[in-house]
Amino acid sequence: MLVFSRDTANRNRGGVLQHDDAMNQHNLEGVTALFAPDPKTVIIGTGPGERFQGREEIKNAYTEMFKDFDKGTLKHECYWREGGGDEKLKWGAAMCKFSDSKGGKEREYGLNVSAVLKKEGDKWQFVMMHYSNLTGAPPPAQ
Repeated sequence: MLVFSRDTANRNRGGVLQHDDAMNQHNLEGVTALFAPDPKTVIIGTGPGERFQGREEIKNAYTEMFKDFDKGTLKHECYWREGGGDEKLKWGAAMCKFSDSKGGKEREYGLNVSAVLKKEGDKWQFVMMHYSNLTGAPPPAQ
């Protein structure tokens, strides 16, 4: 989930790629370690109640996400992204097209992602992530 502008991404690409690789490989410990240990660290999803706060809830959320697609099948292309920040705090947002498969059945979907990372010692860690996607039927044709 590449969430930064190209300039910001180039400076922090390692952490973003670590997240993407860990997600695609269903590496629960790897993806969880990318989030700050602060109990206020949070992921917010699309619907009401989709809030996962603290590392244990974040770990549980990824456990459920991994059930939605087969290991190694997650791909994405972000067609818009923006970001910024300074030497201690970075933010980013992206609109992406994703594809994956589950049991040989392929799917494609759009996802909006935003995140904030904070520098903890010598490494960047997520302190907030929000993702949303369309649910239900597409809007009627005009």
